[in-house]
Amino acid sequence: MGLTDRIQAGATDMQAEETRLLKARAAAAEATDGFSRIVIVSGMAVVLTLLCLAGIMAGQYGRERSRSEADLRTAREDLAQKVRDRTQEIEAAFQALRENEQRYRFLADSMPQIVWTSRPDGASDYLNQRWYEYTGTSRQETVGAGTVGEGTATSERRPVMHPDDQPLRDAAWAKALGSGQPYVQEYRLRRADGEYRWHLGRAVPLRDDGGEIIMWAGTGTDIDYYKRAEESLRKAQNELERRVEERTAALSVANRTLQESEAQFRSVIHAMQEGLEVQDAQGTVLLCNPSAEAILGVPSAELMGRSAIRRNWHILREDGTEFPRALHPSQAALRTGQGQSSVVMGIRRPKGETTWLSVNAAPLFHVGQQTPYAVLTTFSDITERRRSEEALRRAEEKYRGIYENSVEGIFQSTVGGRFLSVNPAAARMLGYDSPEELVAETTDLGRQIYHLPEDGAQLLEQIGAQGRVIGFETPYRRRDGGLVWVSLNARVQRDPDGSIEYLEGTFQDISERRATEQQMRDYNIVLEFHKCELEKTNEEMERVNAQLEALATTDGLTGLKNHLSFQERLAEEFSRARRYGSPLALVMLDVDHFKEYNDAFGRAAGDRVLKQVAALLQSSVRDCDYVARYGGEEFVLILPQTGREGAETIAERCRAAIAEASWDKRPVTASFGVASLTPATEEVTGLIAEADELLYVAKANGRNQVAVSCHMTTPSEPVVRLS
Repeated sequence: MGLTDRIQAGATDMQAEETRLLKARAAAAEATDGFSRIVIVSGMAVVLTLLCLAGIMAGQYGRERSRSEADLRTAREDLAQKVRDRTQEIEAAFQALRENEQRYRFLADSMPQIVWTSRPDGASDYLNQRWYEYTGTSRQETVGAGTVGEGTATSERRPVMHPDDQPLRDAAWAKALGSGQPYVQEYRLRRADGEYRWHLGRAVPLRDDGGEIIMWAGTGTDIDYYKRAEESLRKAQNELERRVEERTAALSVANRTLQESEAQFRSVIHAMQEGLEVQDAQGTVLLCNPSAEAILGVPSAELMGRSAIRRNWHILREDGTEFPRALHPSQAALRTGQGQSSVVMGIRRPKGETTWLSVNAAPLFHVGQQTPYAVLTTFSDITERRRSEEALRRAEEKYRGIYENSVEGIFQSTVGGRFLSVNPAAARMLGYDSPEELVAETTDLGRQIYHLPEDGAQLLEQIGAQGRVIGFETPYRRRDGGLVWVSLNARVQRDPDGSIEYLEGTFQDISERRATEQQMRDYNIVLEFHKCELEKTNEEMERVNAQLEALATTDGLTGLKNHLSFQERLAEEFSRARRYGSPLALVMLDVDHFKEYNDAFGRAAGDRVLKQVAALLQSSVRDCDYVARYGGEEFVLILPQTGREGAETIAERCRAAIAEASWDKRPVTASFGVASLTPATEEVTGLIAEADELLYVAKANGRNQVAVSCHMTTPSEPVVRLS
């Protein structure tokens, strides 16, 4: 092995040794918490520097190949000594690092706040002793429990963070991790004794020279005291606001609180709907609120520092005369030291418009002084109120005329039964000379006015339940003892407490109407009697007509419809079938050898046969089918909505029912002819003729059978179905 190779091998051995040391230091660093990583990075930089130095020195030895073996051995020993020296330095650095780490850990564990670090992905790798003491958790519970950030979700068994705060905290932490911005969040942590207390969590990212986050360092500070103080402050603020509102509601209190709180006074006057001015002893405006600007129509800049009474305004009394300026409420209050209230005055501006005000003025005194130093003036715009009052006055005059001249009685009364007021019409209706006379003499409405005292009680009951009555009819007793029927409308008027204050309403004389109604009731009784008699007569006529109709349409022997009724029904069904294109069939049958039966057993026996045949036909057809006696021993069946095959089936069923029935003298059979409606059938008589022709075909072929027509374009040939 050459010299160069030995030097390179030595360098390789030294690099391997350095690598082993680095791995050992890295393993030791990995076992520690986040505070040691920064120092470990510095140690690694030292090791790398040493490796580079070894490489440079090995290169120098390689270039000096011409030196002697002894020199090279000496150089190698020097290099090895330097490596040992550097190794000792590294060991000393690591020892210093461990001592620093212990000091930092001691400082962190001694801090009153919770201190923690986490990896760049947010997973916690260190929590100081304060955390464990505060939450009552152990390191075993924290390690491997999937904690993040402050380590709040320490375990499923012992949740530390309040469940209401966990989602907000997780969202804030995720936002900080995603953006790399500092993290700040308030939340509640559970102490070892189970109490939840508010904390302020804060964390900042630590970055390397390249700007990459290498770790997060954070703290958690107990701010429960401040939160409670904040809550107390909020409650105190709410209480203060409540008191401000109470004081704002009472304008009289504003004067007494002016000296106590100027800020409060300003907020009150700013919110007031009334205009407000504060004037000094000379009448100069020191303060005004926005409402004063709006009511007077003058900006505050033109009001402040000037006399409250503008020279170009005309001040008017209520009657329109000039209002002396010396008697202005604010001037009077300053001069006399006494308050002025509800002084009405008008301000007429140069353009002619007049604003009416209701003015109050209260003198302001310094403590212990008898002479006011200023005056507080408040005023409201009552222009619209005066217009409303004037309109109300006119309306009162108008309605007073209606009240006095109404033909209906108008009244107000107490619940106890006394009139409070009535109009002339009410007095006239009840036989009194004047409303005053009626009010004075009537002390008990139930006894003096109501003819039926129970009506008065019923009226009060309805008004109490519904608040009003409409169209309540009752007889009133007049002054002379006579009766007058009235229709009463009334309602209750209640005081602010909801109690009934009085009743008011109207009543009109309906005596004439009641008399007319009584006459109408008498007439109605007579009419009702005649109506009953007429209804009885109509019922008898309907019964007779029904009997006559039955006699006209029903066969007297069999109870079936007769020949006339059959003709009418067939015409209706024929017309309906032709209109809607629906099928229709007609079956005609004849009792076989009926004449011989009559001759042999008599007409009574023959009649019994006809009745039984009719009953058998009725029981063998459908509800929609029509059975009639055609004449003598002939019967017909009208089969609506039925084609040839269906009609043939029904005819065969009827034929079999007759043939198989029990007869007292001898067997009875019948022959059937079945005709069905076709486009070629133009008249109803053609359908009857076809059925009759097929009936005789059945008889000619031996009787007790059904003959059916096959409809074709050529003349038809009957198809006979034998029994």
